[in-house]
Amino acid sequence: MNKISFESTKCWCGADSTSDILVAEYDRYLNKLPTVFCKACSTLRFSNYLTDQSLSSFYQSTYQTMYSRIGKNQDKRKALANAQYIIDLIKTVLDKDSRSISLLEVGGGSRDLANQLADEFGHVAVIEPSDEIIDNNDANNLKIFKCNLEQAQTVITRKYDLIILVHVFEHLSDPILALNTLKKFISDQGKILILVPDFWRVLKANQSNSATRLLGYIHIAHKWNFSDFSMAQMALKCKLGFTRLCVKARGEIIESIYLLDNDERVNTPIMHGWIKPVSFKEMMLAEKTLKSQINLLRFQKCISQLKVILKGIISRAIP
Repeated sequence: MNKISFESTKCWCGADSTSDILVAEYDRYLNKLPTVFCKACSTLRFSNYLTDQSLSSFYQSTYQTMYSRIGKNQDKRKALANAQYIIDLIKTVLDKDSRSISLLEVGGGSRDLANQLADEFGHVAVIEPSDEIIDNNDANNLKIFKCNLEQAQTVITRKYDLIILVHVFEHLSDPILALNTLKKFISDQGKILILVPDFWRVLKANQSNSATRLLGYIHIAHKWNFSDFSMAQMALKCKLGFTRLCVKARGEIIESIYLLDNDERVNTPIMHGWIKPVSFKEMMLAEKTLKSQINLLRFQKCISQLKVILKGIISRAIP
């Protein structure tokens, strides 16, 4: 990216900044991106974030290669294993013949996932704005829409049995707009499957390396970190049924898996208060843990820089 611009953000729930509590001043790369906790909906977000233009440039020029999803650095074995994991998950969600399933993936990810989905299911479509990912997809039974989610409304003319967002939802600028758009694309019995990183369960895990792992979830590409409460609140706001399927640990990632559909009756857990907001105690523990890890990273960065300086001094002093 040549020029990076930032702008202040508002929470998806509409609460003003008086509901925000600062929990971290930097992201995991030590970019100065303040993270705030919204007391109204239990959502973490960057209070200042990339403008739409800067974000688009970031995804086009940096993001895919950062994760080695394209080109010679792509981890083929890992990508194939991930694709099979998603396929198995889909089959547990939809109890019908695979070849009769129509599927829409939002955010194309890797060519391996798109191609394997097309091999496994009857009709597969992908919404993906990245030129590089699109060029890498070559399955026959695959329709690719080179656009973002908002633009997709003008090109998608059918409805789908299942829409999947695999670690995509936390990237979206406006999650409410996204859900209301996706509602238009699902059939009467259709479902929306969402996988997101689970910041709060990493915190609750209380593992010996939880501090390191926790900061890993504060990522420049992730505008949001959702909780069960915030996901359920969004479903309620969009008049969608809500179910938290499970929590999974995959490698260094702990993720939550949610299923949304047209049956609002499934929202009874939040209506009856069975899903609780993140507590003040949890929020304070998150702030303390993140601060500790950020200080450690900054110290390590200073030591690394000092080593480089000393190495230069020594090399000049010794003929």
